[in-house]
Amino acid sequence: MNKMRKPHPCPLPETERGVSDLSPFHYREGGRGVRSVFLAIILCSFVIACTIAPENPRIEKDGKVYGTTVGAFRHRWWNYYERGTSFSDRQFWKQAESDFRAAIDQRNIDQRRVRTYGRHLSDYFPHRELGAALFHQNRYVEAVRELEASLSSENSAKAEYYLDKARKARIEQEHSDKTPPVIQLDSPQPDALSNASAITVSGMVSDDTFVKEITINGEPVRIDLSAPKISFHHQTRIKPGKNSIIIEAKDLIGKISKTEHDVICDRAGPIINIDPPETASGAYLIKGYAHDASGIRRIRINDTEMDAKSEREFSVNQTFAAASNQNIIVIAEDILGNQTRAEMRIEEVRIEKSLLTSHFSLKSCNFKPVLLASTEMPFLFCQAETGRGIMTEEKKERRHRRLGTYYALIIGINEYTEWPMLRTAVNDAMGVKEVLSARYGFSEKNVMLRVDKAATRDTLLEDMKRLAGTLKESDNLLLYFAGHGQLDPLTGDGYWIPVNGKREDASTWITNSAIKNFVGSDTFLGKNVLIIADSCYSGTLLREKGGAIASTQGSTGMTLPESGVRSRGVTVIPTARNFEDKVYGLGLKRSRQILASGGIESVNDEGKGNHSLFAYHLLNAFRKNPYRLIDVEYLYNSFVWKPVVDKGGQRPIMGRLQSSMDEDGQFVMMAGDEFANKVIAGADEDSDVLQRTSRIDTDPPGIDIPGWTEKKTVFIDQALLQIITKDPSGIQSVSVNGQKIVSRPGKNKLHSNYVADLKEGDNSFSIECSDQLGNKGKKDIVIHRRLQKVYETGARLSLAAYPFKIEGKGAEGVEDMVINRLVQSKRFNIKERKKTTDAVKSTASDEQTDAVDFGKKAGADVVLIGKVSAKENSLQIEARIVDTGSAEVMTLQDVYGEAGEDELSKTLSQGLTIKLRDEFPLIEGRVIKVKDKDVIISLGEESRIKKGMRLIFFQEGEVIKDPKTGEILGSDSQELGSASIQKLMPKMSYAMPSDAAILPKLNESHKVVMK
Repeated sequence: MNKMRKPHPCPLPETERGVSDLSPFHYREGGRGVRSVFLAIILCSFVIACTIAPENPRIEKDGKVYGTTVGAFRHRWWNYYERGTSFSDRQFWKQAESDFRAAIDQRNIDQRRVRTYGRHLSDYFPHRELGAALFHQNRYVEAVRELEASLSSENSAKAEYYLDKARKARIEQEHSDKTPPVIQLDSPQPDALSNASAITVSGMVSDDTFVKEITINGEPVRIDLSAPKISFHHQTRIKPGKNSIIIEAKDLIGKISKTEHDVICDRAGPIINIDPPETASGAYLIKGYAHDASGIRRIRINDTEMDAKSEREFSVNQTFAAASNQNIIVIAEDILGNQTRAEMRIEEVRIEKSLLTSHFSLKSCNFKPVLLASTEMPFLFCQAETGRGIMTEEKKERRHRRLGTYYALIIGINEYTEWPMLRTAVNDAMGVKEVLSARYGFSEKNVMLRVDKAATRDTLLEDMKRLAGTLKESDNLLLYFAGHGQLDPLTGDGYWIPVNGKREDASTWITNSAIKNFVGSDTFLGKNVLIIADSCYSGTLLREKGGAIASTQGSTGMTLPESGVRSRGVTVIPTARNFEDKVYGLGLKRSRQILASGGIESVNDEGKGNHSLFAYHLLNAFRKNPYRLIDVEYLYNSFVWKPVVDKGGQRPIMGRLQSSMDEDGQFVMMAGDEFANKVIAGADEDSDVLQRTSRIDTDPPGIDIPGWTEKKTVFIDQALLQIITKDPSGIQSVSVNGQKIVSRPGKNKLHSNYVADLKEGDNSFSIECSDQLGNKGKKDIVIHRRLQKVYETGARLSLAAYPFKIEGKGAEGVEDMVINRLVQSKRFNIKERKKTTDAVKSTASDEQTDAVDFGKKAGADVVLIGKVSAKENSLQIEARIVDTGSAEVMTLQDVYGEAGEDELSKTLSQGLTIKLRDEFPLIEGRVIKVKDKDVIISLGEESRIKKGMRLIFFQEGEVIKDPKTGEILGSDSQELGSASIQKLMPKMSYAMPSDAAILPKLNESHKVVMK
């Protein structure tokens, strides 16, 4: 190995541009001769010395020679730098260190595009390269010093890369990293509310050593170089609902800290549910509610405003005067300012009310139980207020008709997905199924048992609809439910909770009103229908283990009156035969009955014999019933009500639906297999009449989106969809593109809205709605968003791409990656791209001149000049954007990485594109003042704009409205002219228009956008 020769002892002094400068030598005016002689001596010595060939320090390895230079080695700083770089390429760190130190002795500043010999321009980074050489020799303190010196004079990605590596190695060596980073979040606050589509996440991360990485919801915050403290200010998009903002920070060693804040995004107004108004003496009774998860600020009905005091739910029950031709307008506003508007024309109100097929409510049995003594058994004697026990001829004829076929849907749920587990509900359901089949002749094929996982909401609704389609006018249905129930204190409605019901989403439950409307409708042809609910039903609370839940105020359930005796069961019962005759007669009449295990109290899950208290006594009544023919109301009065009240503290209730399908009949069952099978399965002479198919509701709910057709073009970035859904059975849920926007059931008509973010081009929205019987409706619309002309890609800064300079193998395809990512970013209008094969062969000194000429011919504002340096273990990409008008470099950015990193070319190309995009922020401002030949605008250094950047003056065009609805669809823009930034201040800047003729046209109403 050849030894390196020391630097030549007499190098010429130089300026930064490499030109000899003898100005430090000063002589008196009279000493010109002496000065000339002295100068001649120096020049001669230099020429003689430089003609002496230096000792050759080159090293051969693996058939290659390292430590070479292009041209003669003249002991100049650029010679030492070039040779040192050659040594570094093959990791001869000692030799490289010696040459870089020699270069620094002659020129001590790292600099890009410095002039060397003649007109040649070259990048010069001796401190950076020395720092890398020292790092590889494990001399980390020295390496840090040299790399910091490099960055103090010129930024470069390679210096940042190695400074982080040196810092990390030093920390590991000294074991100085004790704690993970500390994250301080300034905005947003925990559980913040917002109606924006994007929020700013800001704060600071600090560390006892150096912070290296920060990510916000997985998106990296740009950090070129680690630091003990790093502030961040990041825009992140949010969607309606709960958004988790996750900030993660990592230090150089790899210690990680993480914090998470939730932001609730609510861009939709409250849900409005208004019942068809009732009229009386020229006034209208408005009943309904508004619901909003964020809280309702106020509600206005015509000219009357009500303060909702930020409650989540607000009920309305007031009378308003209104003329016959006046509309009723309801506006609800939440605490974020989102509004929903519902408008009803008086004529439409009358029509809608007439279309409501039925309105159902529980009607209580008005009786007082009295026990009578008997040698056979205790009977329940009900003193009737009005006699209903006289047998008419018509009733006598109907006695001969059979009681029809019996069906049952039995539901029991213990193992809930989200709700607390129950212990006895499944056993209760199985007990009911067993006694109905074994003692009362219910055929196995006609009894459906749904327990636990099988009892989903969709399954139960399908079962009920299937039964409705099966039942004939002579048939009977028993619907039994044991599980959790819930009360809606706003509407007074109760719910059954299916196994997959969600705790905070009422649209996943089954409303009691839906069940009542279902079986009470005149399209439901079954003769006798009995609903037995062993849960908190129709105005009750949750069914809980042990019944430990406190009661909720308000109930739509029934209570058992203490006076006013009346019964829909047996009236006077002198003999057993008379009893069965009356029961049989009542069984031939239609009935719609409900038996619930409690009113507004919680009901016990535990009772006796692995059954709930209510189920235990109900099953006991079914099993011990001494009669072959019995009505359920009698069993309830005789065997269920008193022991449950006495022992459990809960009050079962029994009543019937107020419906045209209820004729004060009874749900009658026959005990004993032989007798029951004979009667129940017997032929009926009127069977042809009774075989009609049920006309159950299978129609989908209606969906109306006023102002929006199947496809419409707009100029706005957000669209408000006012969604009106209608269905006689009630609305269960509404969703847009799968996102639920109505999470609580409503009645006949619901008003809701949805704020849709719009991207450029077509935006598809699918609005789906389901009613309370599970029928689904769907409506699809497309909103085409056009950008204002000044925001179209064609209005952006036009860029011509000059061929990248490629150095080394392994750089193929990198140029294409960079250009393609710039196109995808839509930040620049790529005017023309010059292929490498078309490039004019030029020296490095005139590359920029040639590129600017190319950009001018292409009509571009700027030209991109790139360089890719690929070495055995590293890749570096550099990009300059040069103004074609002034030929000045507007920005120079580079990225650097080493082998071993996954998809290095792809990662670096993406990183370079981000840097270039950040250097040219696309922001909007306004005209402040026109002064002389300049225009003062509201954007300055704080907006990250720079001198020389271009902008566009524009004004908003005429607002475009939908001719039918008046909906604002946005406006296009009119470009007024362009300008370039001449003078920068912190919050404003001076721009010079490209055409002075536009100055008189500009005023403070006009806007600007960076080109």
